[in-house]
Amino acid sequence: ASALSFLTLSAYATFYATFDSFVFLIPNLIIGVLAIAVGTSYVLFDLLAPMARRAGYRTWLGKIVLVAAVALLAVMPITSAVRNWGNQDLSNDVAARDYARLVFATVEPDAIVLAATDQRLFPLWYQRYAADSGSEVTVVARNLLQFDWYVDSLRRRHPGLVPAGLSGDFATVLLGFAAEHVGKRPVYSTFIDDILNRSYLLVPVGPVFKVEPIDTGL
Repeated sequence: ASALSFLTLSAYATFYATFDSFVFLIPNLIIGVLAIAVGTSYVLFDLLAPMARRAGYRTWLGKIVLVAAVALLAVMPITSAVRNWGNQDLSNDVAARDYARLVFATVEPDAIVLAATDQRLFPLWYQRYAADSGSEVTVVARNLLQFDWYVDSLRRRHPGLVPAGLSGDFATVLLGFAAEHVGKRPVYSTFIDDILNRSYLLVPVGPVFKVEPIDTGL
C-alpha cells in the first residue's frame, strides 16, 4: 500500500502541469521515513542483535557489533546534515525581507502594488499584513484578479478598490482595474507587464515600475 501511494503521488506530481507541483511529493517524504524506520529496525534487531547475542555483549566482538550498529544508524542522517546544511540554513538569507522593505520605502503611502510570482508577492504580503500592518499600501495579487473569489475578498478587505461591474477576460479586468486607479492613486507593478504596457507607460522606480498614463498631448 505504501509503495502504491508513493508511486501514485510521484506520478501525479510529475504530470500535474504547475511550477510548484513538487509540493505534492511531501507525503512521499513521510512514506520514505517510514520505510527507513522499518529497514533500520530490521537491520538492528533482526541482523545485528542476534550477532551481538551470539558473540556476547561483553566480549570485544559483541562491542564491535554494537558500535557498528550505532554507526550504521548515525551515518545517513549525519552525512545528509553535513552535505545539505548550507542549502537548508536560511538564517542569513534576508533577500525577500529586504526586497519588501525597499518596495514599501519606494512607493507612496497610499500606493497600489500589483505583484506577480510568489517570490515578489509573498514578501510584500508579509510586509503589509505582518511586519508593517499599519501601512496603507495595498498589495494586489495581479494574477488572481481573474478569479471571482479573490476579487470578492479584495472588496471585503478594501471597499471601493475593485470597481463594480468589472468583468470579462483577464486582460479586460486588469486594464479596467488600472483605469479605475491610475491618475487617482499611485499604481505600481513588480515587473514589465505586457498587458499594462499596451495602454500605459511603465516607468522604473527602484525595484518596481510605476504605471503612468501615456501622454497623448503632442
